[in-house]
Amino acid sequence: MRTMSYSKSEIPSSARTAITRHSPSALARFVGEQLLPLDMVFDWGCGKGFDIVHYLKNADMVCGWDPHFNPAPHPNTLKSVFNIVTCSCVLNVLQKQERETCLHDISDFLPCGGKAYFSVRTKHDIDSNKKPSWKQENDGWITSIGTFQHGFRTDELKKLISQYFKTVNVMKRTPLIIEALK
Repeated sequence: MRTMSYSKSEIPSSARTAITRHSPSALARFVGEQLLPLDMVFDWGCGKGFDIVHYLKNADMVCGWDPHFNPAPHPNTLKSVFNIVTCSCVLNVLQKQERETCLHDISDFLPCGGKAYFSVRTKHDIDSNKKPSWKQENDGWITSIGTFQHGFRTDELKKLISQYFKTVNVMKRTPLIIEALK
């Protein structure tokens, strides 16, 4: 497993994007409606952990990991225990190679038959909200606070995730939510 983790002295721009929520994310609300009591949910890139509280209302076991805010327990210590992985607004804050590593690690983490749910900011959302101070970098933008943002088209995200999962379904287009089956 090639999981990303960081020391406090090298906080990447992706860590600065974690927001403080007072309600669950759109992905957590969507997945939460589908959870069964025996489901075990792992929130990959959980940020400050606010969605975890929401999942606990319906699932027996919930855990989260974030390379900056919650680096333990490390996902590779829990491999094949969880049947559902959620990944909310993570892929869009990672550069291309980090995205590929993240998807590889999530696919490797899930057991056969497991499900992963991804939500991302869309290209339309990024284009509609970008500021003149943002600077283009690779396939995304560096924001005025130094974070990276890549907006996905539906077909682009589906194609990317299909490299790591056998079945990929678009569940919602706004916000963009993808279900991937291993």
